[in-house]
Amino acid sequence: MWPERGEALSRTIEAEAALADLYADALNQWVTSANHAVLVASSAPPNTQAVDQTGQVWDQLASGLILAGLSSLWAISLMEALEGLGIPLPDLPEDQSKTWVDAKVLRAITTTSDVTRERVLEAVARVDHDDRLREAREDFVARTRPAVAATPAIIREKVAAAVRDIPRADEPTVEVVIVRQREAAASVLSAGSPALRDVARYQGYQAAGVQNAAVIHAARQSEDADLQKTWIATIDGKTRDTHFAADGQRTPLDGSFTVGRASLRFPGDPDGPPEEVRNCRCRVGVLAADEELPDEVDRHTERLGGRDSTARNRQGSQADEIARREREGVVRARDDEDGVGHTGTPAVRTAAGGWTAPSEQEHDMPKPSDLLNRTTFVPEQTTSLADTQATEGETYRTFSDQPIAFVGIETSDGRMLAADIALTFRTFPLPLMWVKQTGYGHEDAFTVGVLESAAVVGDQVQASGYLLNTAEADEAAGLLGHGVTGPSVDLAATEWKLCDEDGKEITEEDWWDMPMDAHVIQTITAAELIGTTLVATPAFGDTKLELNAERETRAAALVASAADAFQPRVYSAELFADPGLTEPTELQIDTETGRVFGHLACFGACHRSVQSQCVIAPRSPSSYAMFHTSPAVRLDNGTRLPVGRLTVGTGHAPDSLRPGPALAHYDNTGACWALVRAGEDSHGIWVSGVVAPWATPEQVEQALAAPLSGDWRDFGQGLDLIAALNVNTPGFVVRGRDGSNGRPAALVASIGPAPAAKKRSAPITADALESIVEAAVRKATLSIQRQAAAEDLLEVARTKVGPAPEPPTREEETAALLARAGSL
Repeated sequence: MWPERGEALSRTIEAEAALADLYADALNQWVTSANHAVLVASSAPPNTQAVDQTGQVWDQLASGLILAGLSSLWAISLMEALEGLGIPLPDLPEDQSKTWVDAKVLRAITTTSDVTRERVLEAVARVDHDDRLREAREDFVARTRPAVAATPAIIREKVAAAVRDIPRADEPTVEVVIVRQREAAASVLSAGSPALRDVARYQGYQAAGVQNAAVIHAARQSEDADLQKTWIATIDGKTRDTHFAADGQRTPLDGSFTVGRASLRFPGDPDGPPEEVRNCRCRVGVLAADEELPDEVDRHTERLGGRDSTARNRQGSQADEIARREREGVVRARDDEDGVGHTGTPAVRTAAGGWTAPSEQEHDMPKPSDLLNRTTFVPEQTTSLADTQATEGETYRTFSDQPIAFVGIETSDGRMLAADIALTFRTFPLPLMWVKQTGYGHEDAFTVGVLESAAVVGDQVQASGYLLNTAEADEAAGLLGHGVTGPSVDLAATEWKLCDEDGKEITEEDWWDMPMDAHVIQTITAAELIGTTLVATPAFGDTKLELNAERETRAAALVASAADAFQPRVYSAELFADPGLTEPTELQIDTETGRVFGHLACFGACHRSVQSQCVIAPRSPSSYAMFHTSPAVRLDNGTRLPVGRLTVGTGHAPDSLRPGPALAHYDNTGACWALVRAGEDSHGIWVSGVVAPWATPEQVEQALAAPLSGDWRDFGQGLDLIAALNVNTPGFVVRGRDGSNGRPAALVASIGPAPAAKKRSAPITADALESIVEAAVRKATLSIQRQAAAEDLLEVARTKVGPAPEPPTREEETAALLARAGSL
């Protein structure tokens, strides 16, 4: 079996520490941009929704640190699993010097485990050298990207909670309240803050998922067709009941664990629902079909070096925790005679593990429609409402035209949706969330329902939808019935202004002139509704969500058919390959194939706007990994390929900004019009790909009418391309030929800061050139002045003594020399 007895937990804790360090590093860099966005003006209340504006900054930092760390951890875990299972390792490339891993990633891994730097580089090199392994790794990293990208939203909620929960002042004034709100926000949005450390630690729990994915992929390389996998739960007080019950559940290697209502390939499966995946620390084990489950090992993390996940049940042993769960009706699969595992009360038990396929039966991964239509198996003695209604169409608790917010009415915390707010709605359906308790952890916010529609009606924002049939939704419905939870809207892309109580807009100067007890309201004038969350104390005290008396069906068949109808676009692999350009080529589209291709910049050309020295387009130290940050596209050869984006409608970030803040400049300022790969040929940097399916004809036309331009930033290994956009002002100019008439055409690209690496010779700067010219002019002027003075002296001499004698001829000089020699 792999992992070996006791290895699963120890390796997971080491990987969690490494990943938490990378999250902390990325968060501490990103938080500067978030702080500036939220606390935009010194006298204005914090705008917590502005955290969403820093998404691109976070994405770039996450790509360079966190996703790179996940990629390296996947490679290490794969090699360890291959060795543990006795499977031959993939070949090493002949030249390993091209293998590159970020120094921060190396440091995070090597300082938290006994894995050496050489071991990391070797593992990455072996994966990079094998096309199938490299594709599998990139596919997993692409699937984890949404979970990583959600990190700023977690911070946003922490900021909102900190602002909402500020202590009431004895004599509240506008100044005191705003100052305290800003201090509360700043306490979160500060490098190294406790809130950031907590988020880094919790997000580090993604480590188990990457290790599990690598172990399963390693096992698939085995020639043993009868391998199985088993669920290894973490035994602590924070482990979900469904995961606890799945401990010891077995399934074929290509089968699925059914945990709660979810079908998971392995613990931490990025394709699983958040309520069963987020912060999961369980591991997967691989064993032979006739191999018994290993003996128990200590997996009670609440006594491991202070790594408590909760204070609950801190005392006692692993056996105590198992016994306590069993008293509550939670029985593990390894302790269950059916090998299934159960949750619930001892009298009425429901299957947590679903049904386990016999060892000789293999099952393909289900399609989305299969999951929607699946009826979960339960033992004969149990009956569930979902089972009895499965054949007739599942019914749901619905709500109609419920007030989830008010316009023109001030909230208890001094905010208001303007009466004439330009409120838009993200494409329905939208999530209905429920916060079970304040804080962040296993039980933070659950998706418990669906918003099917919403509209502004009079002074209300009304919504209709339904609750899901989940345990969390059941609990939320009970709280709704007692009136102790209510909806609070989730808004993005907000625009706001400060107003007095009469609705008059006030400036910062006006605010300073107002009395200390003046009433100032933050009025939101435009926003996008992206969801609603049920909370204990909503800002609007009168919002509510009353459920209809009768349950209603929802057309699951229609939902399933919609899922089946959606087929991800598949592109020709050739469109993203090297276009084989024979000369510098401006960006263009092949109307027959739809291919977007051309050069971003050409090598050997100086940047036009940097006049003090010759700056040449740099080569990528990472094979353009920092540019290929979009989710992978599907290709017709069966592979997936990460791509970069060409954008239009924005300009360059200042070259003085660091890599993280530089990306903030691009937030919400441009539109992606093409998906491309980048590479290098003998002429320069080429791009090749397709028009983005959502791009409008106007955006494409605008992009092709403006030169292509790049932005390079230094991530510690030299300048690397991070963005490509179409702008009006060229930086690099290369003379090529127009395909139709051969006339010269400009190919342009811009560049960020100069490389930090030492140069062999100093460039000739403008100041140095000025000094050289000045010295040359001064020398020439002095020479002219001296020549003029000499002519004046000769003229005076001619006047006094007559003209100068004619110089002797060469014959006369020779005769004089001979005569002189004869006299000696």
